[in-house]
Amino acid sequence: MRKTRHDKNIITDVDEVEKMVIIAEKLCNLPPQSLCRRVRTHDILMPRMVVSNIARYEREIHYSTIAEVLNHDRCSIYHYEKTHEQNYKYWTDYRNLFNDIVISISDYKKSNTINSTIKENTDLKNYILDNTTIKENKAGKVFISVKLDDLHTDIQTNYRDFSSTLKKIQYCMSDYNAKIDVSL
Repeated sequence: MRKTRHDKNIITDVDEVEKMVIIAEKLCNLPPQSLCRRVRTHDILMPRMVVSNIARYEREIHYSTIAEVLNHDRCSIYHYEKTHEQNYKYWTDYRNLFNDIVISISDYKKSNTINSTIKENTDLKNYILDNTTIKENKAGKVFISVKLDDLHTDIQTNYRDFSSTLKKIQYCMSDYNAKIDVSL
């Protein structure tokens, strides 16, 4: 995995792949960092292939990013992607593991719901503002809508701060099954 850490308010594709690796290792009862080792044994190779393909197909993460996290070259990622369809179609263990990891990632997102103290839209807005360095701009003309289960809130910002505000909100809500939209 990476040695350096990025700005804590920015979620990256690297973070997404790292979460997938952790989930796959737990699901397959593998020690931490085992998918990142340069080992080709069946018990490690198959989950590595699955994580790579989930990152490509589900999240559309670039080959280089996946290769960086898995500590392999891009050629391996290209190969995993090329063989995915045949593996999924004919290799039962691969298909079952792929489906299990996709479900586990989805369950992980769903299980990270906002705690029970947040029951209203204003509570959701306060949660976002308290957990980020965002200052809402009431004169701004850009609205970032956050929907989480039955809750909905809008964060108002201006064009200049829009990009950094959106990244901070994405990072704050990255562990939740939230939908973020932008309107002008």
